[in-house]
Amino acid sequence: MVAAVGRSGTIHRLRSVSDAVSVLSDATIRRLVDEGRIGIEPWDPAMVQPASVDLRLGSSFRVFHNHHITSIDLREPPPRLTEEVEIGDSGTFVIHPGEFCLGATREWVELPDDIVARIEGKALALDTEVPTPLGWSTMGELRPGDRVFDRHGRPVRVVAATEPMHDRTCREVVVSEGASVVADLEHRWEVRTSYERRRLLTTRELENRLRLPDGEHAFRVEESAPVRYPERELPLDPYVLGTQVGEAPRVADRERLVESALVGAPQVADRERLVESALVGAPRVAEHERGHLQAMGLPRSEHIPREFLEAGVEQRFRLLRGLMDAGGTRDARGRCVIATIHRRLAEQYAELLASLGFRPTLTARSGTARGGIRGPRHEVGFTSRPAVAGRAVVDVRPVPSVPVRCIEVDSPGGSFLVTRSFITTHNSSLGRLGLIVHATAGFCDPGWKGALTLELNNLMRVPIVLSPGLPIAQLSFMTLDRPAERPYGHRALGSRYQGQAGATQSRYGENRSP
Repeated sequence: MVAAVGRSGTIHRLRSVSDAVSVLSDATIRRLVDEGRIGIEPWDPAMVQPASVDLRLGSSFRVFHNHHITSIDLREPPPRLTEEVEIGDSGTFVIHPGEFCLGATREWVELPDDIVARIEGKALALDTEVPTPLGWSTMGELRPGDRVFDRHGRPVRVVAATEPMHDRTCREVVVSEGASVVADLEHRWEVRTSYERRRLLTTRELENRLRLPDGEHAFRVEESAPVRYPERELPLDPYVLGTQVGEAPRVADRERLVESALVGAPQVADRERLVESALVGAPRVAEHERGHLQAMGLPRSEHIPREFLEAGVEQRFRLLRGLMDAGGTRDARGRCVIATIHRRLAEQYAELLASLGFRPTLTARSGTARGGIRGPRHEVGFTSRPAVAGRAVVDVRPVPSVPVRCIEVDSPGGSFLVTRSFITTHNSSLGRLGLIVHATAGFCDPGWKGALTLELNNLMRVPIVLSPGLPIAQLSFMTLDRPAERPYGHRALGSRYQGQAGATQSRYGENRSP
């Protein structure tokens, strides 16, 4: 058995030799904090991760006087190398591209003489689907330089990406219409409150307040505009394809077909071609276009080719109008409905609608389809105007931990779209994206007491705004094989940083002790 002395002087014993030199689990961290062996103030049990504790950014920073110091001679370090900046709990601190500064954790940490801590800088599941101008990708596949879409539908560049992260506490964030995303607790979301205020909140913060006292949903995820896939050279007019896909066309009025085609996607350049293509599609498709359909495997395969689903905005609106003219209806609530007996086709209808800024719902019903075929009937419903109010966050569910990853995009608002429902999400914690976070000492020695000074370096080409309370680092704990003979703060060490309360500049040269 290995004995250890706590701060109170009480003898504590590790349960077995196997407990030595091991990373402490969440349950052990909580127990040792409750026992007073590890001190963390302010203490929030919700910040405990599977094998670490999240630390938050404090309000103290130190900036370097680079404008009047030409070099640093370590034999005689210059005095007053930095200046402290205190921003208060409600302030913000901007770190500019290429800038290096010091910060501090909000938490005060105290360790016994038989535990050492390691501090590490502070996401979406790797298999989360992400729409790009070149087609679908995943969070795990994206690389800096790739392009995704922001919430305005504009292509934006990925400027940074983390390595995959494991053992993160994950949640499934569910929005109205049933769409969902798996993210870790620190992933950020741009939401609107009931007072129409925009806020950036973490998954953890969404989880803590899903509903208002009156039962209404507290937050709504920002809506997306139609995504701007590039215009494509298509083998068939999208409107004509829409009239032929899925259920058999039931357009009886030739004039109505032409009229609906003419009010198709805005800014149609060639009205004569549009009229011609509409006429040959009502109710029959010209032989050369039928050949294109057969070459694409339609209508027998009952699907929409990807090139149509990832075509320009106007082209996709024309496809939608063809689908509606061929088999669309309105239900008792005034919602538009497109139905099919093919689940895959219904999912493509939903993807098309979501890519155009609508909020589709997919419902399976039993019944008889045209032609007497019995079985599930898949209905995709949507309102006639793209959504503007946002999608309510209806649930945040615990799920098993999965590998996750963060990206940063060059969108001014930091937003990007994910999943086939085109859900708006946001850059994750700034501490992970271009802001390199490092402790001034990689390990927090046994016997340590104080806040932890952080080295902050902005590697991005845009400024990063920091605010107190931002989860920015993680502290993991390891047991020593025996208590340290001279823990930090021992009179023989002259420990220079013991008891520091904020961002502390280098005390190198003040004495020669470590």
